[in-house]
Amino acid sequence: MVLTDGSVPGIGAAHGTYGNMFVTDRYCVETGESCSALDLVYQGRLGSDFPPVQHESDYEVMSASSSRSSGGATLSSAITVQFYAPTNRRKWFTASGPGDVNDVDDPTADIEVITLQVGDTSYTPGGLIDDIVAAYFSTRITKALQSPEVVTGQVWQNNGTKTKALVPYPFQAVAGDYIVMFAPGSGYSLSDSLTMSDGMGHSATITVTALGIGNSILAWTVSGNTFDYTTPTPIYTSGGSGSGAAFYNYHIT
Repeated sequence: MVLTDGSVPGIGAAHGTYGNMFVTDRYCVETGESCSALDLVYQGRLGSDFPPVQHESDYEVMSASSSRSSGGATLSSAITVQFYAPTNRRKWFTASGPGDVNDVDDPTADIEVITLQVGDTSYTPGGLIDDIVAAYFSTRITKALQSPEVVTGQVWQNNGTKTKALVPYPFQAVAGDYIVMFAPGSGYSLSDSLTMSDGMGHSATITVTALGIGNSILAWTVSGNTFDYTTPTPIYTSGGSGSGAAFYNYHIT
């Protein structure tokens, strides 16, 4: 009777005094033979302002591989570069709908090369190495946004990320779908089999063929790729002995 009484606020109802607070849960407990206690849980903000926006800036360790330069030159062994990728994160609340990832500032810091490897030979950065990286990789800012509803239809908590990364030049690429690394992860073993899945019926199997610092993934092969679109955000893999590896699928027509 208490839960169904018309005078009791339902889920989503605004508070009578604080219009930006909304009922998100109701707990009813029988406290006696003919009485009950009802607790209403409100979430939102007491005033008109949300908590301050939080900004974070750091670096992610990433890697990329390429055998084709911006001028079209092709190497017999791919160049793999591991680097620190400047990353900006923004956490904020919105009331009119999910936030916009473009509200996150673009990273302005420079990418810092950690190592460059060709075949079985590794090089440290500096001088000519920087020129090689510039010839075989371009810079791109990747975006990601998560916006779970804190209060259904009323308040969203947004977590946005922008990362400046190196990506291979896709010159003269044959039409098809290509798996490109976003993050190399750590703790992996050779021949580990990883699964990349979007949860909507598309997946790819990735086999680790070379390891880098901290047993991160330097090289891989792909089989059973059923993706047929360019993924808007990186997809983190499952399986294998490590964690943290993520890839994109690029669909080229």
